[in-house]
Amino acid sequence: MKGVVYLGDSEVEVRDFSKPEPGLGQVVIQMKVGGLCGSDLHKYHSNREWASERKGMISGHEPAGVVVEVRLGPVGLTALLMGQAMGFNAIGVDVQPYRVGLAERIGKGTVIDASVQDPVEAIRDLTGGKGASGVVECSGNSKARTQATRVAGRRATVVYIGSGQQDLTINVGDLIGKDITIRGNSVYPVGAYYEAVTFLETHTVPLDDIVTHRFKVEDAVEAFNTFDAGETGKVVFEWD
Repeated sequence: MKGVVYLGDSEVEVRDFSKPEPGLGQVVIQMKVGGLCGSDLHKYHSNREWASERKGMISGHEPAGVVVEVRLGPVGLTALLMGQAMGFNAIGVDVQPYRVGLAERIGKGTVIDASVQDPVEAIRDLTGGKGASGVVECSGNSKARTQATRVAGRRATVVYIGSGQQDLTINVGDLIGKDITIRGNSVYPVGAYYEAVTFLETHTVPLDDIVTHRFKVEDAVEAFNTFDAGETGKVVFEWD
């Protein structure tokens, strides 16, 4: 069995592992597809001491496969597409030209290139000065986090998803004056996955178009280098 391990300092290695045996109440999954997450890049850039402490552990956490023994960057674009499918007038914001272009191609809402346009002013113009009724910040960038509360309208909810930088700086006047609710989210509860699947069964959401690069697990080094460059949508590994 092939697996990818972190070596530290922006290096990975493909290794051979023995086939895992399921314990009581567990299943082993025959892999078909595995996605690269933005959090994987944090681990990818970690130092060698951190990597050695993991003792060769396989760190992928976005598997998709079939049960053979009893034992979803991309985040913001998914939020944009799901918001559109739910009937919201969704607005996407990014500074990376490739991802701005990708969102414009597969989405139906407005996409703002924040590298050439002030997203706060743009969103105020688009909403007639009212601001957004909901904001989902997925980058973890400190400037984007601050802008999230600035573009929020009265009694809006702002959700922070991207891990990124640890400090959060917001204008208290925005928080109190507009009666904003702030939430954080890291991992969806299991029940939410069933709810999402049910929604996707009855709504057309072009999630497949988010996947722009596919690699064999043997090409993990190229996959991580490509993903790290930033000019991708979702990057996945595929098994035969």
